[in-house]
Amino acid sequence: MILATSIPQRGEISNLRNLGYAGYLTKPVRLGNLQHMLSLVAGFQAGSPCGLPLLTEKNIPVRPNPGYRVLIAEDNTVNQRVATRLLEKAGYTCDVVCNGQEAVAAVQQCPYDCILMDCQMPILDGFEASMQIRGLGMDLVIVAATAGVTVDERRRCHESGMNDFVAKPIQAASLLDILEKQLLGRVPRFSCRTLELSV
Repeated sequence: MILATSIPQRGEISNLRNLGYAGYLTKPVRLGNLQHMLSLVAGFQAGSPCGLPLLTEKNIPVRPNPGYRVLIAEDNTVNQRVATRLLEKAGYTCDVVCNGQEAVAAVQQCPYDCILMDCQMPILDGFEASMQIRGLGMDLVIVAATAGVTVDERRRCHESGMNDFVAKPIQAASLLDILEKQLLGRVPRFSCRTLELSV
């Protein structure tokens, strides 16, 4: 058993193991933490949680992402580095391109699981690039990265074929939650060598 609690109380937590709980999560529960904890608890045998440390968000072993490859389409070099560092730390494999035209070319060379697509890029913007990618019949997750979070901007993202969007400046927790939600149940595509399209 796992307890999901909004405000854990010290006395409450100390008694959880005696009550047969394997661990607890604090609300709001992050999808990744829930998945990790469930996979760990599923391996417990009857009665064993009482003899093991209580699992919490702080001591869930971090597992690498199961092979997902993300294409970062972004023309700003600082944003490229920030997104790459954030995603690689979370276990994703990343490639970077500088505009929408390069993004369209990249997805035809490599089976990406997801694109983090900046909406405002030179040569070809993220909206047009997304429409061209969808026109190729490719079933991959496209997450817009945009400074505009208005109703019109959201509508335009949807109409371009994007699955979701994250507001700039990108917050790590928000982006990782979106990727976990969008990639849930998807089998990672075949691995391929890193592209060298960006300057």
